[in-house]
Amino acid sequence: MRSFFISHSSFPLPLLLPLAASFSWLATDSVSMAHPHLPEISTTFDTCAVQGAVHVPQFLMVADNLALTYESLGRYDEAAELHQRVLESRTRVNGPNHPSTLTTCNNLALTYRSQGKFSEAAEMQRQVVAARTEVLGPEHPDTLSSIGNLALALSALGRFSEAAAHQQRVLSAERRIFGPDHPRVLTDCSNLAQSYGDMGKFVEAGKLQREVLAKRVASLGVDHPQTALATGNLAVTLRDEGKYDEAIRLEREVLATRIRLLGEEHPHTLIARGNLSHTLCIKGDYVEAEEHQRAVTATEARLLGAEHPDTLIDRSFLSMTLRDQNKLAEADEVASDVLEVMDRVLGKEHPNTLTCARRAGSILLLQGQVAEAEALLSPALESQTRLLGEVHQATLETAAVLGEALCLLERPVEGAALLQATYDKFAERMGVDHKNSWSAKSVLGAALCQCGQVAKGKAMLEDLHAKQLGKLGMHHIDTVRTSERLRRWSDAPN
Repeated sequence: MRSFFISHSSFPLPLLLPLAASFSWLATDSVSMAHPHLPEISTTFDTCAVQGAVHVPQFLMVADNLALTYESLGRYDEAAELHQRVLESRTRVNGPNHPSTLTTCNNLALTYRSQGKFSEAAEMQRQVVAARTEVLGPEHPDTLSSIGNLALALSALGRFSEAAAHQQRVLSAERRIFGPDHPRVLTDCSNLAQSYGDMGKFVEAGKLQREVLAKRVASLGVDHPQTALATGNLAVTLRDEGKYDEAIRLEREVLATRIRLLGEEHPHTLIARGNLSHTLCIKGDYVEAEEHQRAVTATEARLLGAEHPDTLIDRSFLSMTLRDQNKLAEADEVASDVLEVMDRVLGKEHPNTLTCARRAGSILLLQGQVAEAEALLSPALESQTRLLGEVHQATLETAAVLGEALCLLERPVEGAALLQATYDKFAERMGVDHKNSWSAKSVLGAALCQCGQVAKGKAMLEDLHAKQLGKLGMHHIDTVRTSERLRRWSDAPN
C-alpha cells in the first residue's frame, strides 16, 4: 500500500471538503455505491496526503473513513494498514489515551477481527478498555462499548464464558445508567443471548431474545430494521434448538419485510435470504435452499465482486447444499474454487479459509478421495486448534470430518479416539441432541464397529437413527447416512 503520511508545514484545507463529502455513501448502508467512486477518492486522498495533511484532524477523519470503506469492500489488509498509519499519527500528535486515538485503536481491533486475527483483536480491545477505564471511568458509555467489543473478540476465539461475563457486567451497568428499555441495553442483551447460544444455553438465549423482540416491536414497530434483526436472532436460536419450522417461519417473515422495505438487493435482504437458506438446508429442504443461495451469490458477485469475503462465504454454503443433494461434481468445483480464492485473498490461516478447507475435505471424502481429504483436513485442524482452541465449534467440526477420514484410511483406532473426544466436547457444550453432536455420534458409531466394538457401535447408531427418524424424517441426508452405516454393520456379530 502507498505511504500516505508526508509531513508539511501547511495544507490547503479546501481540498478536504469534496473528499469528506465523497464518503456520504457510508450512511446509505450500500457498499456497492463505493465501487465507482473509490478510484477518484483514492486519488484525491493521495493528493491531500502528499500536500501535508498528516496533522490535520479532518484528514485523519477521512483516512479512517477510507479504511472503513476498504473493510466494507473486503479489502481487510489495506484497511488494517491505513488504520495503523492513522493510529501512529494520532498517537504522535494527541497521545496514546486521547479519545480519537482510542477510537482508531478500536477500529483497528475490529479490522483484526475481520482478518481472523482474533487474539490480536482481543489484546487491542483490552488495551482500549484499560485506557478508557483510566481516562473516562469504568462506566462511561465508551468504556462499556469497549468491553462489549472485547467480549465479541473473545467469542470469536470460542471463549464464550469469559465473553458472557463481560457482557453481563456491561448490561448491569447500562440497565442502571440508561434504563432497561434503552436501545444500547437491547443491543447488548442480544449479544449476551448470542453467547448463551454459543454455550448451548438455548433456553436462556431464547428468553433474552424474546424479551428484546417484544421491546423492539413496542418501541419501534414491526417493520423497523432492529425489530427484523431481533427476529432473525431468535430464529437462529430456534434453529440451534432444532425447532426448524418455527425458525423458518420467522426467517420468512424477516425476508418478506426486508424485500418490501429495502428491495431484493439490499445487503440486509441478502443476509435474511442467506439465513433462511441455511435453516432450510439443515432441515433438509435442499431445493429451496439452493435456489436462495444461488440468488444470493449471484447478486453478491455482481454488487460486491466475485472475490469479496461475503460472496465467498455464501458460495461455500452453496457447496454444502450441493453436497447434501449428492451433486458432488459441482459441489467440488465450487468448494475448490472458493478455497483457492480464500487462500489468496484472506490467507491460508484465516478462519473462513480453514472452514472452507473442512467443507472441501468433506466433499472429497464422499467422492472417495480420502487421502486428498486427509491432506486438507489435518493441517486445517492443526491451525484451528492453535488459533481458535480445541473446543471451538469450527475446530470440532473439522475434527469430526478428519476422524471419519482416518477410519476410511484404515486407521480406525486413531479415528475413533478423535471422534469420541469430538462427540464428548460437542455433547458437553451443545447438548447430546444438537445436530453437531448427532453428526459426530453417527460417524463415531461406525468407527467403534470398525474397531471391533460392534455391540457398542450398533447400539449408538440404532439410538441415533430412531431420534433422527422422529426429528428429521427418513429422507434427511443425516438420517440416510446413519441408516447406511447401520445397514453396513447390521449383520456383523457382536
